[in-house]
Amino acid sequence: MTTNQPIDEALEDREAEERLQVALTHRQEIVTALRHGAANLPSALRQRMFRLSERMRSDLSLNDAIRDVDALAVLVPLARQESPINSPRQIDAAVAVAMTNMPQASQASRGGCSLLIYPSMILALTALIFVGYSLFLVPIFGAMFKDFDLELPIATNLVLSVSDFLRTFLIPIVAVFAAMLILILVALVWVRSTSSGARMWGRVWKNRRVAMSGMAWHLALLIDAGFSRRRALEIAGDAAGHSQARREAEACGQALSSGTGTPPLSANAKGLLFQAMLLEKNADTISLLRELASIHGERQSRVSHWGLALLTPLTVVLAGTLAVTMLAALLMPLVSLISALG
Repeated sequence: MTTNQPIDEALEDREAEERLQVALTHRQEIVTALRHGAANLPSALRQRMFRLSERMRSDLSLNDAIRDVDALAVLVPLARQESPINSPRQIDAAVAVAMTNMPQASQASRGGCSLLIYPSMILALTALIFVGYSLFLVPIFGAMFKDFDLELPIATNLVLSVSDFLRTFLIPIVAVFAAMLILILVALVWVRSTSSGARMWGRVWKNRRVAMSGMAWHLALLIDAGFSRRRALEIAGDAAGHSQARREAEACGQALSSGTGTPPLSANAKGLLFQAMLLEKNADTISLLRELASIHGERQSRVSHWGLALLTPLTVVLAGTLAVTMLAALLMPLVSLISALG
């Protein structure tokens, strides 16, 4: 490492920040372009653009902008323009590019909600049938068993006890479930409509693959903006929101600083992050980082879809098992009675 390298990197970082600051001064035009361009986008991406416009409108600082992947995706094309930004068309074009090439890291785990609809409908229908049977059908069987003074098996007694409990505490149970449903709906609306809710949801549910995919996209944008490799690793690692992704960024940055071989990355990373940082040309580094982001995103998408797809047969099996068990519990005493009478 030469003596001038830290000075050169500091100069690169300062120039990159200055270019982004100039682009950020056009925030009102960017907000207008975002809202106008998001009108015809799919629902998930449209909500994402509206949340970004909300953040941009609320005086997003430069420090926050360089840690915000979506904001960078819009600001970098403007910051990299050679001519001054003096036309709304330049901003519209940059926003259009950002929407087309929007980092897909946060999309890796999306699509799961649509897969949950069918299993949720099966569970809800099963619960309604169970409650209906417990309130109206099971009491009839219970009265019949009482008239014949039958000795009931454990399963039948359990079904009768659940039926008595539901009939006794029906109103409090309905009130509790209604309150829970309202809270869930309010939480979903808050998550989908506010940037703070989306960030909290991301911190809670973000796993390693999603974090690594987002960090790779973030690194590509930071390097494209003109930041040095080490500064880009520092920013993206800190903004990743995942401890393992942060550790891998720190290990890669330390290895770059010391110039000592491959850092101790996890086996799944396969050293692609470090290899990308070693490439001489920024274009090659950006290309490899985007490839790494796609790899992690595709893996997460496959895992999510396979896992959620398994819920459908498991839900059907659960519903069927519950129905058969309940029916068998009610019929066992009758079978015993018929056998005794025969």
